[in-house]
Order: sequence, then C-alpha cells, then structure tokens
Amino acid sequence: GVCLRADWLLRPPRQPGRARAGTAAAAMELELRRKELVQMAPLNRFSACVAPTGKKATQKVAVGDTAGCVHVFSMKNQEVSTSFKSVASGGPVGCLTFGLGKAGEQTDKVFYSQDATLMGQTKKGKQFFKFATGLTDRVGRFCVRSMDIYCAANCSLVHFANTKDGWAYNCEDRVDDFEVFMLGSGDAATEVTALACADKQVRLLRRSDLQRMEAGRVENVPVGAPVSCVTTYQAGDKVRDNVGSDAGTAAATSAIDAFLTTTDASRQLL
Repeated sequence: GVCLRADWLLRPPRQPGRARAGTAAAAMELELRRKELVQMAPLNRFSACVAPTGKKATQKVAVGDTAGCVHVFSMKNQEVSTSFKSVASGGPVGCLTFGLGKAGEQTDKVFYSQDATLMGQTKKGKQFFKFATGLTDRVGRFCVRSMDIYCAANCSLVHFANTKDGWAYNCEDRVDDFEVFMLGSGDAATEVTALACADKQVRLLRRSDLQRMEAGRVENVPVGAPVSCVTTYQAGDKVRDNVGSDAGTAAATSAIDAFLTTTDASRQLL
C-alpha cells in the first residue's frame, strides 16, 4: 500500500468557442495530481490522520498500517520530514488519531489501537500510554478527549473516564463511526455524541455534567442508507452533522441546538 497526497490546480474550463458571460466563464476545473509520500503496508479505514496546518505552513500526518507500524511525518512545500517511525509489532493498527484537549483542541500526541488495546506516543515516538480496554470486540474507532476515552466496538459505544469504566450504549446494529463535541461552556456545557449506524440511523447521545456516568438521552435521525461516516462542523452555538452513507450519498442534520435545549425531537435532513 502507498500513502498518497492529492494536489490541485485550478484553471479555466476547456470549452470550444467563447463562453457566455456569467456562465462557463465563471466556472473552474479541478485537476488532481497524485504524489507518493511514504511506502507502507495496507491501511485500515481509520488508521490515517491529518492535523491542521501549523506554524510555518507545516502539516503533520500520522499513519498506522496493518503490519503494526506507526509513521508520523510533516509536510512542507510537498517535502516529507519524518518525526518518527516505529518498528512493526503488536498486530494491525485498527484506528489512529491525534489526542484532543479538554476544549477539543488537537494535541501532538498520537493514539492508536491494536485489537482491543490502546497505545499513545509522543511526537518524538516515545510510548507513554497503554490501556487494555477489556472489550471482547476489536476497537474499530476511538477518540481521546482529555481524560475521557470513547471506543466503538461492533454495536457498542463505550466510555472510560481516566481509564476507569464509565458508561456504555448498545445499538441495534453496528456503529461505523462517531463524533464527540461540546456545546456551551462551564455549568451549561453539554456533551453530544453523534453515532453513524449501519441500520440507517444517526443517533445523538447527550450528557451533561450531572450525567457524567450515564449515556444520557438518545435521539434517532433516519437516513436513507447505512451510515458509514459522520463529522461535525461547529460555528459558535450552531452545529451541523455531515454524514456519508454506503449508497454514496451525503447529507447534513441540522437543528441539533434545538435538541439540546427543548424536548422537540423533530429533525431535518438538508
């Protein structure tokens, strides 16, 4: 397997003759070019993570492959600079992610899963964390947010607080992806988890500080096909969940803020 990067080039459309004003002249064409970055074994679905562009236009990428190797490198001006590369061991990397701080800010710590065990490494490759979750199923997706760990394994979402058992939620079908985000601050802060489920549902779990060890109430949002991925876009107190399905379609659920402040369970798909 090869980890690749796509660069883009914008240029006017190729059309014969003169374009009419306000139509084709305003359009642009996207041309993608493929560039090899690193050579690795094949990757699992959630075993690559790209950090936002940092200082001096440097972007960090972390990848874990099915041979058990973790490779973290930086990109600047299309040049690769390796931060560290581990020796292949411990089995395939199932999921890899950068850790998050209490406010959801991304850190430079890399966490990854092998079967049902989670590991953490610093930006220089030193292992500082190892946690056997005790789950019977392989961890397919997980998130580390400050001292909280969330793991999706088959049909369950399991929460750990400081590596101690927290709460768990069991779905009727497989959980393929999830996203955790906070709304508000201080005593009014509310934690919401959006689950992408194989039974054509997006499930929204809400917990407040008064329910720290409970899953909270659940709202189901129907989607027309099995949901394969979910990601959250947040601007202030407005939230949109963008979802992708196995049918190759994408949609967005809105009015999550109403779900958090009222008992109205209505939803809209845009």
